[in-house]
Amino acid sequence: MHRFGNANGGGCLMIDKVASLIATVLVTIWSTYLHAMSFTRHNAESPALNAIAATGKIEAGDSEGLLRYLSTLPKKANTAVYLSSLGGSIAESLKLGYLFKQLRIKTVVEGDRPNNVCASACALAFLGGHDLQGRPWRSSTTNSLLGYHQFYCGDGKDAWMSRLPSHLSCNMGGRWRLL
Repeated sequence: MHRFGNANGGGCLMIDKVASLIATVLVTIWSTYLHAMSFTRHNAESPALNAIAATGKIEAGDSEGLLRYLSTLPKKANTAVYLSSLGGSIAESLKLGYLFKQLRIKTVVEGDRPNNVCASACALAFLGGHDLQGRPWRSSTTNSLLGYHQFYCGDGKDAWMSRLPSHLSCNMGGRWRLL
């Protein structure tokens, strides 16, 4: 006799189907984050707002990719980047954050779908959001998943900031602190 279900195994079949469905959903959600960051039009686009969806893993060259994408957009009063990424390159996320500050781009993390996550290196880029007056401007909802953690370089040292170019270890609207 099976541990779950009836004597003919019907319950186990149901558990297998549920497990398969859960696995399929997880693979679909997580596959979004296995690709390099892509920049596309976000549905919040309006006559006064260039809304950009930035999704996927943050990798070297993404800040240049964002600049290329921005050059294809019409001139509008505001620009906002809607971030959805599990992270990636720390150095590139700092470049993106600095670019958001420099170009006065607002940053947003939505919580309307389960795959809207901004974690790890993405959370550093998120901190770069600024408005047209140069004030920090970052938005998230009560359902947003915004995750910070201690970073590790893989060499057993915590001095990763010393290996970044000096212009990247800039102040993005706050002070660096050890937590």
